[in-house]
Amino acid sequence: MSSSADRYRPVLDQVASFLDRPDRLLIPEPDARAFLDRALDLIGRLRAADDRLVIGLVGGTGVGKSTLINALAEKEISAASDLRPTTSRLVLYRHEDNDFSLDAGEAAHLHRARPLERVTLADFPDFDSIEQDHRLFLSRLFPRLDLLLWVVDPAKYADRSFFDWLALAPQARVNAVFIFNKIDELEVRYGPRTEAVIAETTKDLEEKLVRFAGLSDPVILPLSARDALEHPGTGGGEGFRTLRNRLNELAEEKLRRAIKEMNIEAMTRGLVRQAVQTADLPSARVLVRKLVDSADRFRAVAGRLAQVEAGGLMGPAG
Repeated sequence: MSSSADRYRPVLDQVASFLDRPDRLLIPEPDARAFLDRALDLIGRLRAADDRLVIGLVGGTGVGKSTLINALAEKEISAASDLRPTTSRLVLYRHEDNDFSLDAGEAAHLHRARPLERVTLADFPDFDSIEQDHRLFLSRLFPRLDLLLWVVDPAKYADRSFFDWLALAPQARVNAVFIFNKIDELEVRYGPRTEAVIAETTKDLEEKLVRFAGLSDPVILPLSARDALEHPGTGGGEGFRTLRNRLNELAEEKLRRAIKEMNIEAMTRGLVRQAVQTADLPSARVLVRKLVDSADRFRAVAGRLAQVEAGGLMGPAG
C-alpha cells in the first residue's frame, strides 16, 4: 500500500537537494536559502506526522492474547515469563524507537520487531479476573486507542463476564473488532465440518453481541493466531489477513489526517509553486550558454597547451 507520505517525501527531498546545490543559481539569494529552510522544515514536519497506532487487547484468561501479539510481531515478543497485566497495570508492547505512553502505571515491554515498529499494543488485564472498579479505570483509557481488539475463543466467547465488560465500557464499542481465536482447535475437532461450525459459532457470537451489548453489525474475525505465528505471511486464515489490512488502513488514514491537519500538502504545493515562479529561467539560459562557450574556449586552450608541452618534452627534431 502506498503511503500518503510517499507522495510528498520525494518532492520535498528533490526541492531541498536542488536548493542546496550550485543548481540553485536559478533562484537568486536570499530566496534560495529561504526556500531551502522551508523545505527542510516541511521534511521535519512530515517525519513527525503521527501514523503510530495504539491497539488495545482485552480478553479472558487463556484466549491467546500473547500468541496474537507474537503473530502480529512475526516473532515471540510476549512470553509466559514476561510481565503480565494486573488489576492495576497494563502492559505496553512497543518498539524501542517508539516512546508512546498510555498510562503512568503501565509496564513497558520493549522489542525490535519491525512489523510493529509504528504500532503499540496495550495488553489489558483479563476481563474475567479483575475487579469492577479496575474495569472502570481501564475503560477510561479505551478512548485513546485507535482500535480495540476483544479476543475470545470457542470456550470463552459465551462467557457472561465478557458482555459485562462491554456494558461497563460503552465507549469501547467504537472502532472495535472481535477476534474469534483458536479456529485451528476447531479444525482438529470437527475436520471437514470446521467451516460450518465456525460460521455457526460466529453467528451465535454476533447475536449475543447485538442482544446483550447492544451492538449493531459487529466485526468478527475468526482466525488462528498460532498458525499465523508459525507461518508468517500466509498462516492464520482469512481473518488474520483482514486484521493486517485493517491495521494498514488505520495507519494510512491516521497519517493522511495528520498531514491534512498540519497543512503539509498545501505548504508543499505552495513552496514548489513559489520556487518555480521565482526561478529566473531566461537569465539561467543565458548563463548556461556562457558557461558552455567558456568550456569550449577552455578546452581549446587546454588542447593547445598540451601540444606545446608535448613538443617541449620531445625536443627539437634532429
